[in-house]
Order: sequence, then structure tokens, then C-alpha cells
Amino acid sequence: NPTLALKAALCRLRFAFIVCFFSSRPAKVHLNQWSSFRGPPHIQVIEQARKRTEAFYRAKGRDQTWAVFLQGCYLPLYVGAERPSDAELARRHGLDSARQASNTITTAKRCFGDFLREVVRTYEKSDCAVDGEIRELIAIVSDGH
Repeated sequence: NPTLALKAALCRLRFAFIVCFFSSRPAKVHLNQWSSFRGPPHIQVIEQARKRTEAFYRAKGRDQTWAVFLQGCYLPLYVGAERPSDAELARRHGLDSARQASNTITTAKRCFGDFLREVVRTYEKSDCAVDGEIRELIAIVSDGH
């Protein structure tokens, strides 16, 4: 069953992220044949978009934006980490207010979304197909919670 296999692969991905972020030894995610559903494995698509977003912000010297997005959005959504409040994120990263932390996350989400579309566009050529793949990604990630 492709859906169950995708859910299992997503669980393995979450565990691998936790291991990667909290240990010095990188983890390897093992995907099975059902992890790919019309194109590259969905987990790899999300990871590629994450890497591009991180590289983008680090290249611009905006490590603070990356850190706020990572802790305030990415890790809670894809790893299941507890999401700190916007006020806590502002305090941790030297922002002026909780509103500034919220705005930072919103901006970085748009950037992540742009990179996600860019990655999907490498194997889906039409806008309609890209939109369909992204809807499918959202459904897979949402079902995993």
C-alpha cells in the first residue's frame, strides 16, 4: 500500500531529523520502493527545499532568520518538535518583539514554498502538475501528524 509506506517513510524521516539535529553522527533515511509517488520521493523533495532555504539565508548572512524559521516552523512541522512561542523565539534570537518573530517566520515560509515549487518543477513541468504535487505533499505531511 503506497499510502502506508509513505507514512512509514515519513516517520523514519522524522526520526532521522531528530538524530541529525541532536547527535554529531548524521543519520541515513532508508526509503522503500513505495516512497516515490510520481517523481522523486516526497521526503527528498522536502529535504531539498529545506537545504535550499538554509543555503539562501546563510549566503545572505541571515542566520537569525534561518534559526527562527527552523525552530518556529520547520522542526515543529516536520519533526514534531515543540514549537516555542513567538515571544520565546524573539528572546532567543534577539528580535524586538513576538510580532517580528512571527513576520520572520512568515517571510521564511514563503521562501521555503518558493524553493519547494522550484524542486517540484524539476520533475513536473506544468503549473497544474506542480500545484497537484504540492497539495499531495501537504496531505502526506498532514496525515503524518
